[in-house]
Amino acid sequence: TAVVSKYPITSKEVYPLYLGPKSEQRMLGVFAIDVDGTPITFANTHLDYLSAETIRTQMREVNSVLKDKDYILTGDFNTTDMTQFYELEGASFTMCDEHRLVTFPSSGITIDNIVYKGNYTLKKFGTVENSFSDHRMLWAELEM
Repeated sequence: TAVVSKYPITSKEVYPLYLGPKSEQRMLGVFAIDVDGTPITFANTHLDYLSAETIRTQMREVNSVLKDKDYILTGDFNTTDMTQFYELEGASFTMCDEHRLVTFPSSGITIDNIVYKGNYTLKKFGTVENSFSDHRMLWAELEM
């Protein structure tokens, strides 16, 4: 995973996540970004795909790292079970049971999400269908 920002990234931390049976190592990157003088916490991850229980454990770890922060979290969460996101206490989700866009077109499912907590308002969101990935890029406009 990577983060590209037009705003200065002032710090970063990387957290290894629970390694499930037969899994490859997954990480959570947490970045401090200075948006015109306002610091925001932006995080990115790519969770396991082999086990729902491993995903749930990794979600709990992500929550543990971010729970005391306002944040924006993006990633490939590798789950269609939206209840997995309830592990992220107090967060809101771009993709939820009420609205989902296909982000993994070969299977016709939603496994990517943008999660946010704090003083953010979701204005609009969508996907980019033509990309150089097996996923459709998910984007959101959030107002602070």
